[in-house]
Amino acid sequence: MRSARALMLISLIAATVGVSAMPSEAKVTRCFGKRATIVGTRQNDGLNNHRVPTRGALKGTRHADVIVGLGGNDRIHGRGGNDLICGNRGQDTLRGGKGRDRIASGRGGPQLFGSSGGEEFMNGGRGADRLKGTFASANHIFGGRGADVIRGLGLVNRFGCVRVCIETLSGGPGPDRIYAGRTRDEHRQLMHLRGGVGPDLLRGDTGDDLLFGGPDDDTLDGRRGDNSNDGGDGMDVCLNPTIAEGALNCES
Repeated sequence: MRSARALMLISLIAATVGVSAMPSEAKVTRCFGKRATIVGTRQNDGLNNHRVPTRGALKGTRHADVIVGLGGNDRIHGRGGNDLICGNRGQDTLRGGKGRDRIASGRGGPQLFGSSGGEEFMNGGRGADRLKGTFASANHIFGGRGADVIRGLGLVNRFGCVRVCIETLSGGPGPDRIYAGRTRDEHRQLMHLRGGVGPDLLRGDTGDDLLFGGPDDDTLDGRRGDNSNDGGDGMDVCLNPTIAEGALNCES
């Protein structure tokens, strides 16, 4: 009799554990389609509300990591390995480190003070990285060393830019491809695209673009908007400058 009761109790506990585990297993956090190996909290991880670094940053390993920030203002550093990093919601500072990393910010947070609402900061570090911004009032993306692909998804003034929304995309050393995002409202938006060392491709979109190629053979395409192209040193191709003095150091 006692053995039967014990068996029933064990079965009941096992059934309860099995039911409680199902919801957590059903909700899997992913980044670029891969299951996250390091997940932050819905609070600030490594940054406070004024973007001042604090303890608790999300750090990867020397191996390939999949890191997701969730909510809050997060500071994420992938370190070594070919990492996948997703900032998710909040105003994040994301750095890949060594390796070929893929980094995507999420939706920028609400305006906290001044003109800093919705700012995103990203640094690919060493390696051929793929970096993608998001809709925000300001994006600051630096590829670092390597053949990088940088995409600014665009700017939106929902956070309240002061005078102008600015997106700065910089390639660094290496042959980079840099693509500006497009404007999402009537507020003036200015895109700064800088190639750095290496033969780079810089392509604007609907905003007013300032394109600087750097010390190699570059291709600068402002596309639409009021554009100013400066090829720098090298044999550069400049397309779609909209003002006469907006095509400096361009050989074709």
